[in-house]
Amino acid sequence: MLMQHGGESLLTAKVPRAIVEEWGLKEDFLLRVALENTARLFPPFILPLELTFQGVEAFPQIPVNHRFFMNPLISFKLIPSALHTYYMSIEKGINGAAAVFYPGVLEKLASLFDDDLYLSLPCIREAMVHPALNSDLDALKHAASSMIDSLDPLERLSPFVFHYSRSDKEFRML
Repeated sequence: MLMQHGGESLLTAKVPRAIVEEWGLKEDFLLRVALENTARLFPPFILPLELTFQGVEAFPQIPVNHRFFMNPLISFKLIPSALHTYYMSIEKGINGAAAVFYPGVLEKLASLFDDDLYLSLPCIREAMVHPALNSDLDALKHAASSMIDSLDPLERLSPFVFHYSRSDKEFRML
């Protein structure tokens, strides 16, 4: 539960299961509502990986229609990546890798790329998105494993690569 958010600070709290059970709501309903609310508060964005080399100070200079792909009021235009790798995170938040699980995100990305996706989530702050046809799976696995070793243990998420199938809408670890 978000308790406070302002500037660089974010205060959250876990809601004990006993409290949730008192609400009398189904767990899958609560999870869906929580993800929808989180997506509104912290919208996901996607950029070519090479733009991230300029530092986070450069992000605000990129027009919103080239960053925010889930807002139906923004006519999103994907900036192509020469590396075929895209950086996805969330606006004004710390747990950017969670955007992969926002409702509709993987479907939208697969549609934008007209392809299946490989995703690496080594860090809690972001996800790396790779259109499958332009990606070397072995190289992605090696990169994800190498990157996680260089991270602070508190920021590590997963050393694995995941696959999202556009046709059957299935997300699985490889």
